[in-house]
Order: sequence, then C-alpha cells, then structure tokens
Amino acid sequence: MRLMERIRTRMRVFFLTFAIIFVVSVFAGLGVGFFGTSMRRSTSTATGAEYRTLVPGVSAVASIDGEDIDILTFDKRLQLLRQQMRDQTSISRDPFQQNKLLSDTLDDLFTEYTLIKYAREHNLGVSDGEVREEIDRRLEVAYPSQTTDEPSGSVLGELGRRFKSSTEREKALNDYVQTLGTRLPILKQEIHRELLSKKALDHISELEKSKKEADAQERIEKIQAALEGGEDFGDLAEKYSDDKGTRDKGGLLDQMIPRGFFDAAFDAVVYDMNVGDISEPIKTEFGYQIVKLIDKKAAEGPEWEAAKPGLIEKIRQQRGETYEPTDEELKALYEEVKVQHITLQTIADRETYGRIYWMTFAADRRIYDPMILAWRAVNTEPLCFPELQDTTMEQIARDSLLETGADLSDLAEKAHEFQRVKLLRYQRAYGDPPEELRPRFAEFNLEYDVEIDSSKPPDYPELDKLYPLAAGLVKQAIKLNDSIANYHYSLAAVYDGWLDSSKAREMFPIDAEAARAEIENELNTCLKLYEFDGYYYALAGKNYAKWVKPDDAREMLFKAEKYAPGDIDLLKMLTSAYRVNGDTEKADEFQEAIIEEQRKRGGQQGGWVKVD
Repeated sequence: MRLMERIRTRMRVFFLTFAIIFVVSVFAGLGVGFFGTSMRRSTSTATGAEYRTLVPGVSAVASIDGEDIDILTFDKRLQLLRQQMRDQTSISRDPFQQNKLLSDTLDDLFTEYTLIKYAREHNLGVSDGEVREEIDRRLEVAYPSQTTDEPSGSVLGELGRRFKSSTEREKALNDYVQTLGTRLPILKQEIHRELLSKKALDHISELEKSKKEADAQERIEKIQAALEGGEDFGDLAEKYSDDKGTRDKGGLLDQMIPRGFFDAAFDAVVYDMNVGDISEPIKTEFGYQIVKLIDKKAAEGPEWEAAKPGLIEKIRQQRGETYEPTDEELKALYEEVKVQHITLQTIADRETYGRIYWMTFAADRRIYDPMILAWRAVNTEPLCFPELQDTTMEQIARDSLLETGADLSDLAEKAHEFQRVKLLRYQRAYGDPPEELRPRFAEFNLEYDVEIDSSKPPDYPELDKLYPLAAGLVKQAIKLNDSIANYHYSLAAVYDGWLDSSKAREMFPIDAEAARAEIENELNTCLKLYEFDGYYYALAGKNYAKWVKPDDAREMLFKAEKYAPGDIDLLKMLTSAYRVNGDTEKADEFQEAIIEEQRKRGGQQGGWVKVD
C-alpha cells in the first residue's frame, strides 16, 4: 500500500504538468499579455517585429535541436498557462519572479517539441478527420447543441435537419475562431500539433507498459519456480517485490487489512484462501500480486455471530434505521486478513514521463531571451546558454557591478553544475536514462544502476546563485529595450539579492556603494515609466530602510501598502522592511495580514510564516 501511495503522489505532479501541456481552454487566448500591455510589460508581449534577443539576428525565444520557438508560439503558450493557473495563489506577482512562468512556459514547449519530433520519427500521423473531430468537440463544449439527434422521420426533414446542423456548425466555428483571435488554418495547425504530441505520449506509454509487463512475467516465472523448489516466500519478496515499504520485511504487511484495502481482484482471491496458502499471481490495477495468507479473521463461529448486532447498527447509522444490511455488507465490515505479498508493478507512468524528460534534456536546447536566462541564473535552473559571437558568458557577468579583478574563471563550471544537479534529480525521480540516450550525458559523470534509498534525503551538490551573470543579462535586456519598467525593477532586485547574500558577496565581490546607487537609480526609472506597481515602492522602501533613511523608507512603503491586500509576497516585503526600519507596530500589523491571508487560502502557502 505504501508503494501505491508513493506512486499516486508522484504521478499527481506529472499529470498536472502534462494536463497543462495538452488541455486547451475553450477561450484560451482571450485577454492581454500576462504582464499587461503597458510600459511595464514583459518581452513576451512584444510583437515578432519588436522582439530582440541576446543573439543579434535571432528573433526566437529559444530553439531545440535547431527548431526555433518563435515569440508568437511562446506567447500563446504563456496565455494558456496563465489561463490554467489563474486560480493558483502561489504565482508570485513580483515582477522579476514572474519570469518563472516564462521559464516554465519554455520548458513546456521544449517537451512538446520533443514529443512532436518523436512522432515524426516514428511515423505517427494525425488526419484531417481527427482535427475536425477535435474542433467539433471543442465547439460542443463552447456552444452546446440545442438540436436533437433523433431522425426527423422523412427524407426531406432529415436533409433539412442536417443542413441546419451544418450551418449552425459553420457559424459556431466562425464565432469560436474570432473569440480566440486567430484564423482557422492556424487553429487547425495548433490542434494538429497537440494531437500529434498526444499520440507520441500514448505511443511511448504503450512501449513502456509492454516492457513492464514482459519484466513482470519473467519475474513471475522465476518466483513460481523458486516456490516449487521450496524457497522461502519472504526471501523471494525481498528479492523480487517492487513494494519498497514491505520487501525488506519479507513482504509482510504489519497490520490486519480489511476488504477494500487493495482492489476487488485481490479480495476475490485472498478471502477464499486458507492460512498458509500462496496464491497464483493476481492481476490488479497496478500489476500483479502473489500473496501468502498469514492470518484470517473469517465471518464464522461465535465471535462472528456476536459481532453482527454491532455491525448492523453501524450500517444503519449510515443508511437509515430501517435498512436491512446483506450478509456481504456485514462480512465486508468484519473480515480481515494478514498477508505477505510480492508486488510486481506494471503501471508505466513513471517510466513514460521519465523517458520524455530524458529525451527533452538530451536535446540541444538554447535560450535567447536574456530575462529568462537571468531568472534561471539566480534560481539555479539549467541555463541552456546560447553560443555568442561578440561576447562571452564571463564578459556579460563582468558588465555588472562586480569588483574589478574578481575571479570568474569557474563561472561556466558553476552554470554547468545547474544541469548536472537537475539530471541527478531526474535520476532520483524517474530512474536512469534510456541506454541509447546515455552518451548525451557523458559530460555529467552520472552513475548508473545504483540503488537509491528513497527514505534518505538526497545529497546534491550545493549550487551558487550567479548574481553577476543575472545582472549582466538584465542589463543586456535593458539595452535592447530600456522602456520596460519591469527590466529596471529586475536589475534593482538582482543587486538587492546580491547585497543581501553574504555568501554571494564573498564569492562575487560587489561594489556595495555603487550597487546602492544603481538600485535607487533603477527604481526611480521604474516609477517614471510606470507608477502603479507596489513592488517598485516596496523594494525602494526596503533599501532606504537598510541605508538608514527612515523617512524615505516610510514614504515608499506607505505608497506600496495600497497594493498589498491579497498579495502575500508583497505583504512579506512590507513586514520585513518595516521591521528593518524600526517600525515594529507596522511590521506586526502586516504580519497579522499575512496570517489572515494564509487563513483565507486554507494554508496553501505551506504553513504560516514568521517574517523577521
């Protein structure tokens, strides 16, 4: 059971990610860009003609195996993710941290492009009829039909009904396309890609399932032969079972288990067994179980008869005073068994999504958007840094307020470690990469065929946030377009984080006085471009408080307050800044506001947080 719970929990995360990739909202595409169309907007809301990247002459957001992900494709996926996640309160409103959604959008597109490439390589196709069926399904969701499916009773009446249905569909389709703000050929192309991705996913899933089934059958034969030869059931469980929670105990479940603890197929066999019996392989929703019955509380004898009145009363409390329960219902409440079991798993979701992720990571991915790269540099996500002709990663990092002569010789190595740790996380979650992909990961020195103890916390190398590189990348973005307020805020936020981290300052020495002046200058520029963002005022107030300018701090923080209701990240910033500024009562006031907001959200933020 513990194995199944772990599988369900882990797969829940997978299904959420891939649902976002494949599920298209009926009216996805409505509304403006994620960050609005004002002067505070993100790069993603720029048109193809306006959009410029880190690499001169390249107008794509990124590429994978030489195929560009253009700004329009990227922006549409961004809108979709925003639509899917609009009710999630965990999305930060901080202008720099909002780049996480851009980064996640790109990762989703990388995965989709990988699946489409797989589909083409395996000759998987999508017909015009399949595209039409999907369009009809979406039209039915958007505009539920009011017509009956019953035949009219006459030839002329049936022709008339079909003509009416056809014209209604045409009108609904035109309305739908206009609502999405697209054209029919583009919509068909997008649906074709989505269906192709889904076919690739299904194809990989079937292949992985067949491998798991073949492996299970091979182990079943070995187990049955060993049992016939007199080997101990517990020893075989330790050797063959997939249930890590019980196999070290010889497959023993410590407690008596009632009917329904596993599925109906398990109950149908085990409750008809006698103590000491060993079952044939039982096919369940998760694979196969071979069971040895250790103890049994059967519905028979004086104890069973004595327990019946209480069981009847218990059922009537749920079903009503006059309800007469059947013997089967009474047995289901009473009977229990204790077993040893060998679980042979055949569900292949972990292997399916693991293969897809390994395939995606093995691809040649390059990110050209400097803001996405900057966010990744301080959040230790794989950079996928592009090849540059006129500059280097180190030169970009030096275009910050890094002290002259600071050592950046290991910058590329530190960035490379981001990728290695991500691979280690993949390996822990999904197992080793497929054999044919392993040469692509040779540079990362991964160890294969090593048993991972999931009960112990992972021991990954510590990663360093690359603040100089992030600052240099944001400055590159500002050079490309200096009229976007969020870019200036982001540069101030990177310098603020750099100054706040003693480890970062030691590793990457920074001119503190120059950084403070730059923070003030960038935030002033923000407010000239766009004066209606609470984060701009809050970051300014926080820094005035650190610089012991209490009156200036209060002025900025007061202006930020009106934007704070409902925004936990901004409330935390205000709490911290007021506390640094010596305004304890205001800090306590906003701490209470955080607790109240978390209470409203039902603890979705992972518990109440004390902000110091």
